[in-house]
Amino acid sequence: PFIGIDSLDKDTARVVFQGTEGAYSQAAMEHYFGKGCNSYHVHTFREAMEAIEEGAADYAVLPIENSTAGIVAGVYDLLQEYNNYIIAETYIKVEHALLGLPGTDLDKVTTVYSHPQGLMQCEGFLEQHKDWNQISQANTAQSAQKVLLEKNPSHVAIASEEAAQVYGLEVLKHKINDLDNNTTRFVIVTNTRKFVKNAK
Repeated sequence: PFIGIDSLDKDTARVVFQGTEGAYSQAAMEHYFGKGCNSYHVHTFREAMEAIEEGAADYAVLPIENSTAGIVAGVYDLLQEYNNYIIAETYIKVEHALLGLPGTDLDKVTTVYSHPQGLMQCEGFLEQHKDWNQISQANTAQSAQKVLLEKNPSHVAIASEEAAQVYGLEVLKHKINDLDNNTTRFVIVTNTRKFVKNAK
């Protein structure tokens, strides 16, 4: 049902994603538009929708459904609220890791940060650490950034291994999500209808 974006438009587009460096949304953006595309990030899904509605960005990349946790309700609500159009989609395999400051001792961890879906997708792993305080954040990459900024060795984050590289954190545990085939569907949204040449 999606018409896609032609290659010329991909090369010149300005793209916005929710989160920060190392977010899965950034990975989805780079998968669709290519690394080095003209992009920036915002804190919330609403800010991303506003950016394309106002013309500050040509496209927004937003998560809409996860194979484990289901739909991202907030994005569905915003698609109803704003007069924007879904014109393409892309899929990213989600592989969560447990990240901490270098030298973190798992036996001394008290708090874990992640996006609510990140916590949900790692429920099996977290069941083994019921004493950890689970604190939701707006984005998995922001969780990693928070651990870096707090510099508290008892705090850890669930995020991607790419986020560990971005923020100089140590991967304490690899692939901790419950299902190996954990995939998130992202949609490419714009504020005008786009038509590709020779589309049928």
